[in-house]
Amino acid sequence: MGTPEDPSDDTPPTYRTDPVPVEPEVPALVPYGPAPTGLADFSVAPGAVARVGRLPRTLFLIPVVAVLVVVVGVVAAVLGVGSGDDEVDAGAAGPADAQVLTAEGYDELVAAVEEETGGTTVFDAVLYPAYAVVSVPVDATTKRQESWYWDGTDLRSNNSKSTASFDRFDLASVDGAVVVDLVDRVRDLVEDPTSWYAIVRTSDPDGATMWAYASNEYDETAYLGAAADGTITYDSTQH
Repeated sequence: MGTPEDPSDDTPPTYRTDPVPVEPEVPALVPYGPAPTGLADFSVAPGAVARVGRLPRTLFLIPVVAVLVVVVGVVAAVLGVGSGDDEVDAGAAGPADAQVLTAEGYDELVAAVEEETGGTTVFDAVLYPAYAVVSVPVDATTKRQESWYWDGTDLRSNNSKSTASFDRFDLASVDGAVVVDLVDRVRDLVEDPTSWYAIVRTSDPDGATMWAYASNEYDETAYLGAAADGTITYDSTQH
């Protein structure tokens, strides 16, 4: 991490984080997927309470009650989402009907994407034990994408849009059993793993079309890259 700017400067100090080089074309670690609701984008404008306080006294009570109700609801929802993410990140299986990181779970994800979007073309998919996040093209030619959340039973938009870094590929062309096997193999590389997940995307120059990650409570991490047939193309423990 970079160091603070010169403290003698009158401007507030800022911090800079230097990018960590990786090799080769290794996807960045993803500690968790986008929140399944739009709460991440919710914000209350600074000073909103102060502006309410300047309203005529006869109108003061109703806005304050409304604000309190909204704030309490948002805090409760955020806490609920946070606890759910912690459970998934820890490698928990989640509900009995949310076995996403299995061969059957992968097939169900592919079927859900096809039913909801009319096809199985995506930019990438990140699979956790109890949910998945899929980047779906918004049109037929550009790299514009929209994030979709799959909980094992329901596929819904995260209302999050961006531009893809990789090319499109057919999610149905990947064998879910091979993905699961790769995750099992990477878990064997870490002592007492507590978190694991997989990324599926278009092939890189070395032929890897899937990546699997595992880590433990000491932040000891291993990851593997593999071709569509499961052949290992990159092993972090060998570099």
